[in-house]
Amino acid sequence: MSLAFDASVIAAWALPDEHVPAADQIVAGLQPPAFVPSVFPFEIANTLLVAVRRGRLTPERARRALGGVWALPIVVDAAPLPDLSRQLLPLAEATGLSTYDAAYLELAQRLGLPLATIDQQLRQAAGQLGVALL
Repeated sequence: MSLAFDASVIAAWALPDEHVPAADQIVAGLQPPAFVPSVFPFEIANTLLVAVRRGRLTPERARRALGGVWALPIVVDAAPLPDLSRQLLPLAEATGLSTYDAAYLELAQRLGLPLATIDQQLRQAAGQLGVALL
């Protein structure tokens, strides 16, 4: 099944101290295509960088994790960024999300896909907007 997912799923899958079994199940069950917004590559790379800087991962482990991420059947959405930013600002204001998190919600909503996330605030906003959750 196609779905949209956020960086919290990958963080819980890639970071040993954030391990959540549900993230393992989501990642193991990814079917092509699995969609992420254009912010995802930067967000996941930064998550891994911060983990290295805080001593939670070695640089080598972070590189392997990033390689593992890009081995997954991920499609980075190619929506025009200026148009997308016009959508994200009001969505973030209405839901209380950051524009980064709103990008995941907007993507799932626009593509009519369920959203996989471990982020509770994002789950709540998706529920309010009728976006299916995994």
